[in-house]
Amino acid sequence: MLLVVSTRTALAVASLTAILCTATVVSARAAETQAPRISFGSLTPYAVVRPDAYGRIYIPVRATDDTGLQSVVLSVPHATATLTPSNRPPWALVRAMWDSGDDAVGVYTITCTAVDVTGKVTTESLPITLAR
Repeated sequence: MLLVVSTRTALAVASLTAILCTATVVSARAAETQAPRISFGSLTPYAVVRPDAYGRIYIPVRATDDTGLQSVVLSVPHATATLTPSNRPPWALVRAMWDSGDDAVGVYTITCTAVDVTGKVTTESLPITLAR
């Protein structure tokens, strides 16, 4: 596992590499009412993704919250990374790299779960189609 803490944090676990970037701090509201938000960029359900020459697939993932995130768990085939910020939230996971290696062509599911500082949880999943 590689963990470097600065304004950008890189984390590598098994076949998953994620880049964390801090966002501008937003002041907390009197009553926190919003759950975290997760998006997968321009990827749509069952989008066809092809690895680069080294077997890597880059996945745009963004997790944000108005008061800050406590943790984000990102799962791709054969790997799960739990990301806990050591700097000030809110922050966003903006890119993940899946090393598809010898994974067979087919449908795989990417799952992201974000927990904000008040304990609200959001989970989003996206099926993608691995092609070679």
